Amino acid sequence: ALATEPHPALLFALASYRLNAEDPAGAIDALKRVVEEAPGYVLARMKLATLLLQTDEATAAAHHLRLLLGSDGSNKAEVWRLLGYALLRSGHFTAAETAYRQALIYAPDDYDGRLGLIRTLVQQSRLEEAPVLARETLADRHEDRQLWSLLASADLRKQRRLEALVTLECARRLQLADAGLLATLGDLYLDEGIPAEALRAFRASAAWQDAPVSRLLRSCDAMVRSGGIDEAEALLDTLRGKREGMTEDQSRQLLHLQARLHLRREENDAAVKIYQTLLGKNPLDGDALMQYGHLLRVQGELEEALIQFERAQRVEAVKPEALVGAAQVAVERQNYRRAAALLRDSLGVKDDPHVRSYLDQVEAAIGQ
Repeated sequence: ALATEPHPALLFALASYRLNAEDPAGAIDALKRVVEEAPGYVLARMKLATLLLQTDEATAAAHHLRLLLGSDGSNKAEVWRLLGYALLRSGHFTAAETAYRQALIYAPDDYDGRLGLIRTLVQQSRLEEAPVLARETLADRHEDRQLWSLLASADLRKQRRLEALVTLECARRLQLADAGLLATLGDLYLDEGIPAEALRAFRASAAWQDAPVSRLLRSCDAMVRSGGIDEAEALLDTLRGKREGMTEDQSRQLLHLQARLHLRREENDAAVKIYQTLLGKNPLDGDALMQYGHLLRVQGELEEALIQFERAQRVEAVKPEALVGAAQVAVERQNYRRAAALLRDSLGVKDDPHVRSYLDQVEAAIGQ
């Protein structure tokens, strides 16, 4: 038989050696030579397909798995299941569903096959079928985090946010929620207006080594906007403990949040120091220039405020707002014609009904 010919067997041994030596590319090359020399070598082709999947070559893996379907001696349930996974990874969701269903014909209780089928249903937005199958599977595998995640994902995609919250809270209580699921749970609690529970979920997420720091910073920002100042401060304290591993942009976001909390507590001097720190690191930090300018304008330091707004006009992302800020300074000085010109410039960059309304008020003041 071809499987016993020495040349392919030696190549298969070489592939195994290279795999043990953590050289997957070398193992793949050797296995490709094996199946070229001995197309009926089922074990080698199966190993090759598995390695191709592990190295993100799903399309190539699918080719070899299809060939295995016509071979005697292959484990049909495993081949169909792996083909489903390869097709899922390639974005062929309908074909992946068919493959997973074929796998389940051979092995109806196979957990990986059921999980793969649930994923394909979610990807196709079959959001009534996916949760039913997930809940059936959960009855036997309630400790599996992936199932809880898929259930919540299906609920969220169907806009069933309260159901998703209940699902994730169950996962949390079973200690099955990871950093990402906990962050999602926190967002859902925040949407429901329960900041204390949101804080608990966010802090639990932050405790993970792979905590989604950028996402938690955005959640903290949402807390500030929703008025949960005490909770935002507590979350910020937790995030400060992760500062050492933050990127430069994340550290900048952290400082911005600290400044905004100072402003909400009317601790203007503390906010000023942070904005000066931020602008010392990056003189064209548009958000810092705008916030600092507004703070100076409110304090009556109009000339300094105008300087910040004029600098901010060089930052494309905040240019329309910077022109409005400069117009507000002009209004404070009762220079309404200058204010109107600046507001028209702002509308030329970005149309905004609020700015149009403000321009109407300024033009009315000019006509008086």
